[in-house]
Amino acid sequence: MKLLVVTSALTLGALFSAQRVPVAFAAPPKGLMGEAGLAPRFGASSDPSASDKETARALYEQGDKAFKEKKLAEARKAFEGAYALVPVPSTGAALARTLAELGALVEARDVYLAVQRMPATKGEPAPFTKARKEATDQGKTLAARIPTLRLSIEGAPATTPLQVFFDGDEVPAVAATLPRKVNPGRHAIVVKAPGYVDQVVTATVGEGGTTELSVTLTKAGTAVAGGVGVVCPASTLWDGKQCVSANVACPPGTKWSGQACVPNDLPIAPPDPMKTAGAVTCPNGTVLVAGGTFSMGSNEPGDDERPAHPVTVSAYCMDRTEVTVEAYAKCVASGKCVEAGTDPACNGSSRPNHPVNCVAAKQASEYCASVGKRLASEEEWELAARGASGRKYPWGDAIPSAQVCWQREKSEGTCEVGSFQAGATPEGIVDLTGNVLEWTSSKPCSYADPNLCKEGRVVRGGSWYAAQPSGLRATRRWDWPEFTRLPILGFRCAAGPSKL
Repeated sequence: MKLLVVTSALTLGALFSAQRVPVAFAAPPKGLMGEAGLAPRFGASSDPSASDKETARALYEQGDKAFKEKKLAEARKAFEGAYALVPVPSTGAALARTLAELGALVEARDVYLAVQRMPATKGEPAPFTKARKEATDQGKTLAARIPTLRLSIEGAPATTPLQVFFDGDEVPAVAATLPRKVNPGRHAIVVKAPGYVDQVVTATVGEGGTTELSVTLTKAGTAVAGGVGVVCPASTLWDGKQCVSANVACPPGTKWSGQACVPNDLPIAPPDPMKTAGAVTCPNGTVLVAGGTFSMGSNEPGDDERPAHPVTVSAYCMDRTEVTVEAYAKCVASGKCVEAGTDPACNGSSRPNHPVNCVAAKQASEYCASVGKRLASEEEWELAARGASGRKYPWGDAIPSAQVCWQREKSEGTCEVGSFQAGATPEGIVDLTGNVLEWTSSKPCSYADPNLCKEGRVVRGGSWYAAQPSGLRATRRWDWPEFTRLPILGFRCAAGPSKL
């Protein structure tokens, strides 16, 4: 089957409403999904702590109950957390089974493969043996169900430098035309080249088989019948030859501009430090973030980030860095804080200037209270990361590279706080994405219906194990149980400014 659906001059996010299944807890083979992918992750090279085992057991039971009640998204998150803490065959099989039910066949296959590779031990529990057999049998079945996408790019010399994005994630141009295993569902591919109009090809694929897609690059300004280049009248699309009628169904919160689905106009008022903050001072180690009204969320990615909507925030002070191991240890020594996790993957006294990690939401809140501060709300966190201009990342819109601590291995872990000044916000706040994810004080509520909330807390920012730029976006949000303690999770504090 060959599909040719070319649309030009589109914003990247317009066709990314159907994302790959996101993952709330990071784990190994990089690039699978969410932050980093999914497979045995922390504690794989040493025995998990008693605390991790207890947490993993509670998460597994939560996931098993949700799976039986057909609450698959909830089950996925619970199993992911349990598997990240204590990677055992039975938990891995349960997670893979849930992913398969959700249509995430690629991720399910990879988790089953990871289970198969776990070394068997003499006299291991029967559920482990049963899980290994399931992984072998179902892994083969899943491999046959996973479809393949093959892309061809025409219309430009082979030497033309290209940028290619699969479902929002950039891939090396040299790999763009190779067969690519994907999950069933809708996919969008964007091709960009200097001197050419951005092109998008989309297709909805079923299970198994190969779908061939073709993109034809068109030089900017090329004359065509009825107009110039690919600037088409409203309610029409460029099909590669002419402007044709199109019935465009844009995502909620967006409208058809004649060329793309773009965000609806929002009454955004850029923050004015003089009006919103006045003459104020912030505690040492914090910086002032001017309050105001900004556009929170995004109309591009998953439903949990939609729709973009105006939010007004009062001026506040934000920690310039994430809370360090050394600072948290002083709180523990004072008796005001409980020790962080002691798993080998957690930061200890040998890393005093690294962010403290493996702390639950309550521990983070207690620390902030001990120094006269609090956790930031997710509204405050996003305003600090995006600014009034709506940056994609804390440093701007440039694709992440050396601005942030990410794409690291388990043996490397976190970076010292403040090591990546190029990724700082204009106010000087560093590591808002990358290094460790950060707890907020907010409950996970729907942007579309603020009264629709779930248990747990919102977690913001990418971590040191993030593998894809999508995991570092300033609008990205996760909801995790409050007792979660992982090596990719830490926090920073906020406070209200004091009047001079």
